[in-house]
Parts: sequence; structure tokens; C-alpha cells
Amino acid sequence: MVPLLLWLISLYACLQVMVTQEHSIFLHSPDDIRHKSERILTAKQKHLKWAFATLAAGLILVLALLVFRASL
Repeated sequence: MVPLLLWLISLYACLQVMVTQEHSIFLHSPDDIRHKSERILTAKQKHLKWAFATLAAGLILVLALLVFRASL
């Protein structure tokens, strides 16, 4: 049950990266464009790191559960 929950969290974080959102920017301001794009990319990178961490934790937990189950 726990690995499935971790994988669902991972899937959600990946979807947050892939889903497009509408952002309002001032096209005549390079600083505004740069600032908002950096903020968006930083948020997407954070979601990718969470996705990787939860996916890896789920896989490690499944492996541990399989080893535990085999030793019974």
C-alpha cells in the first residue's frame, strides 16, 4: 500500500511538470520574462526532484518488502 502511495505522489509531481499553465507576462520587459521563467523552471525542477525521490523510495520499499517476504 505504501509503495503505491509513493508512486501516486511521484506521478502527481510529474504531471505538475508536464501540465501547462497560463502565466501573464509583460512582453516588453525582458527582466519580467527572465524572472518569471526562472521561477517557473525552479518550481518544475523541484517537482522533478520530488518525483524522483518518491519513485525511488517506492521502488526501494518494494524491493525490501520482496526480500522480507522471500525470507519468511
